[in-house]
Amino acid sequence: MKQLVTLIAILSLYTARANGGLIGVDFENGSVSTVTNWNVVGDVTSLSNLIQDNGQSTNVSLTIVGSTGRIFAETIASTRPIYSTSLEGINDFALGNTTITVTLQNLLPNESYDVWGFGLYDGASPNARQQRLTIAGSNSVSFNQDIHNNPFKLFVNGSIGSSSQTLQSYAAQVTSTDTGNLTFTVQNLALIGGEIGLAGLAVQGKFAAPVPEPSSFVLFASIGMLVFFGTGNGVRKRR
Repeated sequence: MKQLVTLIAILSLYTARANGGLIGVDFENGSVSTVTNWNVVGDVTSLSNLIQDNGQSTNVSLTIVGSTGRIFAETIASTRPIYSTSLEGINDFALGNTTITVTLQNLLPNESYDVWGFGLYDGASPNARQQRLTIAGSNSVSFNQDIHNNPFKLFVNGSIGSSSQTLQSYAAQVTSTDTGNLTFTVQNLALIGGEIGLAGLAVQGKFAAPVPEPSSFVLFASIGMLVFFGTGNGVRKRR
């Protein structure tokens, strides 16, 4: 019986789910974020096996379209919400003109998640526009972010953040699609040209562990079988 439990434990390493973890994404002009265990997305259009803020890996992947670059913008400290570690590292943003769309894939299907989208602009250009953030899965939520009149202030969903409020207090809830997707879309609300800025995003809930390489799974399964059968379990003994 003890060996059977060991076998199940070994195989479950690849199906374990972390409860209540948070995946943070930071769109950076450089290569390193100072937000501990957040995922840095620099000059790339996709990222796989995103990590949680506790350091655990997940099977979640990300794609971004519509961004024309990354811009540095140091956020005003009083607009950074309280979090387990400093959010000072959210100090760049993905720049766009009309629409930026970020898709998270391989979430658990039809699972409710707490979600956040961070708006930011550096104020160096009069082209910044009011923008609308929509976070969609099986349901959706939308927020307006007036980055034009609030340069260097960190928007968290529909509000300017406050250093006296927790990040959790700004959370919205969206359920993933039946294929395990969530999309974060930032849209320019101006009738003419302009620019928009998405500094980052976060989701909190349950996530699947990374899918192992076939060779690794076979190896661990073989070890488990040896543990189980090597002690005589599952084999009829002669009397």
